[in-house]
Amino acid sequence: MITEGRIHHNMWFVLRNIAWAGPDMAVYIFCSDQNYDYIMDLLGDKAPHFNVIVAFKGDPPKEQAWQEFLNLYTSWKIWEMMDTEYALLIQMDVFIRKRLDDCLFNYDWYACRWAWKIDEPGGGISICRVAKIISILKEHRPNTEIDVHIPSDEFFNQIIKVNGTYPPLMENIQNLMESTQALTGEGYKQLIVDPYAIHQAWTFSYTFSQEEFRLFWRELLTIRI
Repeated sequence: MITEGRIHHNMWFVLRNIAWAGPDMAVYIFCSDQNYDYIMDLLGDKAPHFNVIVAFKGDPPKEQAWQEFLNLYTSWKIWEMMDTEYALLIQMDVFIRKRLDDCLFNYDWYACRWAWKIDEPGGGISICRVAKIISILKEHRPNTEIDVHIPSDEFFNQIIKVNGTYPPLMENIQNLMESTQALTGEGYKQLIVDPYAIHQAWTFSYTFSQEEFRLFWRELLTIRI
């Protein structure tokens, strides 16, 4: 699931990245009337194999565009359009390094843990059980005409923590990564260099040494075939 209303220069890469990582997955792109032609041109003769849906209109101010984005992500009507058991939510600042594996599709919510909220289910890259998300939204946001006033990841986190499943921390943080992270404990620090995917790879949640910096970029930017 891609939601993007802008003519974004990363779209070319993201489309090819997900086609490589999950070639058997259906792709739903919720775009605007401003970037529809751009996306169709990028897809070329592959366009009939994608679900491209115009969900936004015009080029609204940033605040309005953000509100429309939140409202769409938390609309059960949108989720019911996807004929699939799970959905992988991809943004323009996501990099998938390894082909997606069945181990990632076992929970209601599987996302990047935030270093600043490590105990939360997370966000950034989100793999969601569609039926669970629909049931959450029908209960907690039945009226889709009312605006959501918190980020969609936080909206889902509040409910999933109480009534849902998400992976244990150690499993989670080694597979899907927010920024650059390390596993830390008493007497050790292990840099994570082999996740399936990373959100915002250029940001960091701890201070690098020069040696760690070289190791991180050499390993992380290597796509695993």
